[in-house]
Amino acid sequence: MLTQAVSLVAVAAAAWYAARLASQQENAEPRQECGVCNGTGVVPCICRRWSDSDVGCATCNGRGMMACSSCGGGGTAVPITAKLIIRRDENDMNRYTGR
Repeated sequence: MLTQAVSLVAVAAAAWYAARLASQQENAEPRQECGVCNGTGVVPCICRRWSDSDVGCATCNGRGMMACSSCGGGGTAVPITAKLIIRRDENDMNRYTGR
């Protein structure tokens, strides 16, 4: 009886978590496609640039295409969060204003 109760709690928790993730995805703004690979997730491998007719290297495993390094193969733009700290120095301000 106890194992059934534990199983029921585990299933309920998993269902709640899945519903929570689904609601977060609905509220999220749509992601833009990657500008490097145009949303495909792959780009031509560098082995194709200098090859005459044979295609293949260890990077692309003979496919001639490799994962986009900009989006990691996902096809969507990866947002970058940056924190800029700008400090104001009075000596620099006086130099520019002529004081």
